[in-house]
Amino acid sequence: MVTMVRTNTTITDFNRGSVIRTILEAAALEDDEQYYQMIQILRTFSYRTAPGIDLDRRAADFDITRKDATPSTGQILYMDSNLVRSYLVSDIVIGTTTLTVENASVFSGIPTPFNIRLAEGDASEEVVACSAVNVTTNQLTVGATVNSHTGVTSLPITALGEFSLGVSRVAHVDGSPDRTLNSGALVGAPAVGELPEVQFLVAGVATLTNGNYLSSLVPARSTRSGLDANVGPQRIINFPAGVPFSGALVINPEATGGGSSIETDGRLAERISDTLAGLSKGTISAIRTELQKVQVPSTLQRVSRTYVHEEFVHDPTLPPDGLVRVYVEDGSGAFSAEISTPALGNLSIDAPVGSLTFGAHVTEGTFLAAGHLIIESAAPEIVEYVSADFTVTPAVFNITDGALAGDPPALLATHTATTNIRQIEEVYIDTEAGRRFYQLGNIAVVEGTLRLYKREVVGGTTTVTLMVLNTDYYLNEGTGQIEIIAGSELIAGSRLYALYDDYDGLIELAQRTLDGDARNPVLFPGVRAAGIKALVLPAERELIDVILALNLEEGYSLTAAIERADRVVRNYINSLEVGEDFIIHEMVERVMGLSGMYDVDVMLPATNIFVDFKRVPVPGTIVIS
Repeated sequence: MVTMVRTNTTITDFNRGSVIRTILEAAALEDDEQYYQMIQILRTFSYRTAPGIDLDRRAADFDITRKDATPSTGQILYMDSNLVRSYLVSDIVIGTTTLTVENASVFSGIPTPFNIRLAEGDASEEVVACSAVNVTTNQLTVGATVNSHTGVTSLPITALGEFSLGVSRVAHVDGSPDRTLNSGALVGAPAVGELPEVQFLVAGVATLTNGNYLSSLVPARSTRSGLDANVGPQRIINFPAGVPFSGALVINPEATGGGSSIETDGRLAERISDTLAGLSKGTISAIRTELQKVQVPSTLQRVSRTYVHEEFVHDPTLPPDGLVRVYVEDGSGAFSAEISTPALGNLSIDAPVGSLTFGAHVTEGTFLAAGHLIIESAAPEIVEYVSADFTVTPAVFNITDGALAGDPPALLATHTATTNIRQIEEVYIDTEAGRRFYQLGNIAVVEGTLRLYKREVVGGTTTVTLMVLNTDYYLNEGTGQIEIIAGSELIAGSRLYALYDDYDGLIELAQRTLDGDARNPVLFPGVRAAGIKALVLPAERELIDVILALNLEEGYSLTAAIERADRVVRNYINSLEVGEDFIIHEMVERVMGLSGMYDVDVMLPATNIFVDFKRVPVPGTIVIS
């Protein structure tokens, strides 16, 4: 209702400065302030509208904390520019005794004979003796090579550019001790334009073998966090705190990644919403929300990108259970799943029937001090060794002296030299008749790697039989549970052995989070629905190659613009989810947002790239000019 003031008296006078207007104006200001404060209070009590620290408080109500900015991680190589070296300029074949190199004079001051290493880091690497150096023809006279080797077609311009030419390298091996480079050193990507220097802390011990130009790869982590801490390949080239040894160089063969800025209010609010949507457990939203909380404490590596894919089996000949596969990636663009494999070796000499010991060369991994192994002959044999001596070469395994009941005290068959042996897990001893369910020692089994053996003794004869997946047993790779199919149960007193690869690190932790852990239900209550088989798998890589040409406004540095555009492109690709498509115009929009940009020509890719659900976009070859 509107009341019209028709009489202007001393009471109804609403002109400026009047008594009633002065009183009402003061009250109106108070009312306005109160309404404003009430609105602010309402905003701070809703996670959808609360800003900053108020949003953090609302997130804490749901046991959620804002994700901190993360550093960039990658790997670096040390190089020894003082190494006496040259490069083959032509291919050589097996048995060659004369090598033609780019510059033989570097070897002229070394008394002959001396050793040289060919093809550093390649499968064809070997060390041969050099007996003569001809500086006129640039030829070295050597003992007959046992491998073929490849010459270079273009020689490196700088010592830094030599890191990728190991296959053609010819280097002096002077017999000095290998160089050990401890963790804690600082390396850096120099400043470019307004982009500051990015320093990295070396987080591992590197070994530079005598006669090698390159050290072993060693992890490095940026000292600052954020998107700008991600740098492209071959950008880390200096030592901010001084070189670790005379002639030292450093380089990162691949781009670093994983650096991210502190979580924004909008993203945190979205995560709270996802968490609320996932409280029912077992849903796709719940799985994604829980797995994106997974972080390895020792490395700070965390699940960043996920895709949940459900499969339902309708073939009556296959197990009737549904299957959920969750593909994950850590946001670095260079994620590689950690996999544990059984130790591997091979017999050094023939091992006849009745042998109490045998010698073997260890070629991969580390055997236990005592345990079981399988000898992979045509008729495989599983034995228990009670001790082993790894201080000698070949190592010696002892299979007698108090072996457990049921384990033969000696070899039951003859096995020839070079036959493979592998560490094998004893799943169960002295099986009772009719048992159906067994548990492997590890979870997160790599699909397709399990070999399950049963060892039975019938009428005094020991047989080892390889069981068949989905014929003799079913396997839940996520939990490591085995179900023996009816009709394939083991006889009483038999034993069950398993040989398999399993995931470690981020994948293993994510799998434990997904399934839960009955031994630690507080930390790992689980999120999947009961009775469902769910596997966490590393997403496959979808390499995105990009070639751009930048057109700048006058007065801007092309060098600085290229570095900034390179980081923007990489960060865009690394922000895409598993299975999310790469859109050219999205990339161009980000590049055009850089200061000084007039236009961008895209030569590659020619079209948008559509990505399969189990693949994750990662930067491939990025060329910007």
